[in-house]
Amino acid sequence: KRVVLAGDRISIGKGDGDDVKVKGLLVSREHACVERRPDGRWYLVPLKKFPAVTVNGLKVTEHRLTYDDYIDIGSTRLWFRKGK
Repeated sequence: KRVVLAGDRISIGKGDGDDVKVKGLLVSREHACVERRPDGRWYLVPLKKFPAVTVNGLKVTEHRLTYDDYIDIGSTRLWFRKGK
């Protein structure tokens, strides 16, 4: 499923209000977010410590996203890709 990054913040989790829904037994509502900073770049910010949020296989506390990064949260994998 494709999600267009509109606005400055996208919530990721399994809550009804989350913009991107993910699966996983221990994943919570608003487990992480992707936010655009004043420099125009997108950052992944984990909001919960467990289960870990990883980017390209590495656990992160915050990460500036670059195209083709993959994000794992629970049993869901997301790709940060350039739109057409």
